[in-house]
Amino acid sequence: MNRNIGLLIVFSAIFFTSFAQSNQLIDIGKPLVQSNVMVLNDCIVPSSINNKDYTIILFDKGPLNPNNNTLAVNAFKVIFVDLQSKITQVVPIKDKAGNIINQTVGEIFNWQIAADGNIYIATQAGGHLIKIDYKKRTVTDVGVPYNFTNIPNLTTLSFGTDYSLYGIINRIEGKNQGAYSFNYNYNGNFILYDSLPIDISRYRVKYIGADDTHVYVRAEDATYKLYAIDKITKQKKEIQLYYNGAILDASKPFEIETYIGNYVYARISLHNTAYYWKLYNGKVLDNIPPPVTILNKRVDNFWKGFIYNYPEAKTMWNASTNYLQYSLDNITGSIDLNNIVQKIERATGTITPYLNSAKNTTQLFVHGVKYACAATVNMENNVIESLGVNPTISAYTSIANFNQSNVLIGGYSNGLIQEYNSKNEWNIFKNLNSPAPTDANANPTIKYQLQNPANSSNNIPGVLSVGKILKMKSTQLIIAAGDRGRNNPPNYDDEMAVSIINPASNTFKNVYHDAVFKDYNFGTMCVDDVNQKILVVGLKRKQPNIATAKLFVLDIEGNLVNEPQNFTYNGAQLNNIIYIEIVDSSIYFKSDNIVYCVKNYNNLTGIEKVVTIQGMMIGAMCLATTETEKYIVVVYELPGNEGFKVVYTPITTTNNIVPINDKDVIKVDGTINEKNGTKPYQIINIKNKVIISGFTSLYSFMLN
Repeated sequence: MNRNIGLLIVFSAIFFTSFAQSNQLIDIGKPLVQSNVMVLNDCIVPSSINNKDYTIILFDKGPLNPNNNTLAVNAFKVIFVDLQSKITQVVPIKDKAGNIINQTVGEIFNWQIAADGNIYIATQAGGHLIKIDYKKRTVTDVGVPYNFTNIPNLTTLSFGTDYSLYGIINRIEGKNQGAYSFNYNYNGNFILYDSLPIDISRYRVKYIGADDTHVYVRAEDATYKLYAIDKITKQKKEIQLYYNGAILDASKPFEIETYIGNYVYARISLHNTAYYWKLYNGKVLDNIPPPVTILNKRVDNFWKGFIYNYPEAKTMWNASTNYLQYSLDNITGSIDLNNIVQKIERATGTITPYLNSAKNTTQLFVHGVKYACAATVNMENNVIESLGVNPTISAYTSIANFNQSNVLIGGYSNGLIQEYNSKNEWNIFKNLNSPAPTDANANPTIKYQLQNPANSSNNIPGVLSVGKILKMKSTQLIIAAGDRGRNNPPNYDDEMAVSIINPASNTFKNVYHDAVFKDYNFGTMCVDDVNQKILVVGLKRKQPNIATAKLFVLDIEGNLVNEPQNFTYNGAQLNNIIYIEIVDSSIYFKSDNIVYCVKNYNNLTGIEKVVTIQGMMIGAMCLATTETEKYIVVVYELPGNEGFKVVYTPITTTNNIVPINDKDVIKVDGTINEKNGTKPYQIINIKNKVIISGFTSLYSFMLN
């Protein structure tokens, strides 16, 4: 083997079959088991069974598609729960012909209580409009407007002056992508107003209203436009809104609402004062606000005798215990729905070791993606204990704080980082009296909000979606990085950014270099604790003539140390770099199916291959560090969807390059195979124990 050209190891299936092993892969179990139930908040209606009782409506969305961990596999079911009698009824969705629908109709995205006395649900990744008749306790799919051949998103439902429903559906694939408006007048049919997208550069339309002649919509990206669509001709025109004698700043997010009366209003709050534009016949009629006495939504008149927005009513669903908790007047209690709802296994989003100060043991913190639950695993006996649910963050990353007993949790959205204190009970979303996640006594509590420029030392917006959190021991700084995301100010789009946090002063600096960051999404990150550098990998956005992956080296002030560098091997650009680790001044990283190393990250010339597995796809890698050794751990995919295997090899200090040969490679006995099409992606180690995040299960083995 020629170590001078890459020290490459090639594994064959024959070698793997014959190599004797003593290491055993252990299935720790599934730490994140919960229900996938949603409560129709603020919707408490009179019971159709007992006129002295009240009904709460829930949705059991069931198992998630393992390929995306977001969308339900089957159509959701509606659960009617009577509070006093505790009578429950599970009702499936039916089509107009009365047939039960089993296939998914999409994810619940929006809902309205309509003027016909029914509740309407809009779905994304489906585009269906679902009618709930709570009196008859029936659930009907009334259809998909426009009948797009792809899977659309129905994102907006509102009302017109005629009391009927108006909405927006988004064509998300194929030709003519964008937002389209429609009307549903309760007779089972849709009226369609657009043959082309409302605005080809603004796919999102969040607000809609309508009078007798026109439909009014707000189209948006970084800026906002108001359009009027003629109901008869279907022609649209932009309406200019004037404020203080000038055209309203396009970055100001106005709203659209239909009030009691015959008019639609555009409304904005500026300087703590509401400002109105009365819309009529496709133009601005005047700026006279509606009388205070009619500031309710028009449809509210039909619901004054109901308690759908009962101010004293509270409901909460605990997805870990499967208890519905409620408070209504003198009625307070909880209802156990464990025998009614489906249990699902959530995917692990992030894992990190920490010291549980309450139990004085090293444990593994586990948090699911997509606003899932959290759990802890005792690494001495592999006992799993559920902590609770956390709808605040879709967790992507976590790390033990400097005291090792507090865990920082980051993810999507709003640039939030939570802190979990293991000394105290996880107390958010436990019951009706639980503290809000923003409260000081919440656990976890919101520790930082990186997106908020008012809290940043340099007053610029920062990370919206936190992709990774690391700590630098030498400086006692915490480094967070990710993407700025879609909800940022004008022209930010999905650009990467970094936040440098000083826990001692509870302050942070948001770092954004427009000239070089703007074309890249966040890929991964590591820190050089010795030389106090931050290494960020950016992945090219969909623009031509830009390198696929670049290395950005920052100092602890956030300054660029040198020009961003391309990752190239033998003149070819390397792609998909989502893991990077540093040993001394050398960096190890995975690109597609190969692990590479470069001796000096200040100069990315001389990149060498260190691990490849012929005919096998590398799914994940990590650098495992014990008290005495450093190892590269690799998870690779077997052909034919037969699962994943694990091998590892020690790193020597010779030229900071891994001298791999047959005797250096150690195979772990056992296979990761959850039959879900998802690759293991996160590997960590606690002393000599390596933990691998599968999909819903965790696995471990001991290093020799």
